[in-house]
Amino acid sequence: MSKEYYYIGSPDLLHFSQELPQRQLVKCEQDILNWIIKTQQRLDDEKSIVATFIIDTDR
Repeated sequence: MSKEYYYIGSPDLLHFSQELPQRQLVKCEQDILNWIIKTQQRLDDEKSIVATFIIDTDR
């Protein structure tokens, strides 16, 4: 079962919500490290990155 969510933010940013985000299946730590390199994520001062994730309980 999937849920549909509607955009409620600023009209100036609406176009960002219409782009499909790139997804990465994570099975192990190396998958995350590969994603960091592939997408050229920049580490902050604390050597961290910010990422949004979805947990698919059907997989």
